[in-house]
Amino acid sequence: MKKANKMNQFKYILLFMTCLSLLFFASCDDDDPADNPIPTETEKEKLVAALTTKTWTVDITNTNVANSNGVLDASTFTISFTSTSAGANYTLGGDIASFLTGGSFDIDTDANVTNLTLNVASGVELDAVVTAFTVTENSFEVTASISDSNGRIRGLGDYVFVFTAS
Repeated sequence: MKKANKMNQFKYILLFMTCLSLLFFASCDDDDPADNPIPTETEKEKLVAALTTKTWTVDITNTNVANSNGVLDASTFTISFTSTSAGANYTLGGDIASFLTGGSFDIDTDANVTNLTLNVASGVELDAVVTAFTVTENSFEVTASISDSNGRIRGLGDYVFVFTAS
């Protein structure tokens, strides 16, 4: 009888250990990165982060404000960016801010930039039409055709504003 009693004790210990090990393995989370990839930034998020966190300076060599007849000093130009749900806003500073204040643009998930606008300062009688632009993580370039909104002076000219990130 003692042998049967020891066998029963052994069976219950084995059953207890089996149940305990099943509980242990059942409570494990799946931590394999291949099964649960860590979310990565979209191209849009990368571009917006670069625009809003980097320090931007005017590229004097490629900025062209010659048509301003000395009114604008390109070395004073500054730019800063803020994020929006559609893309970003930008604010211009320095001499240019008396005439053009900044604008906005849309960025799709692949970091393609569209609908770039250029805003004229309040009380300034100018029209600004963006004719070309390039926006990357390290460069912001806008070409605009500026004219007098009253029509007194046609075609003040094309201006190129170039900023680079450092």
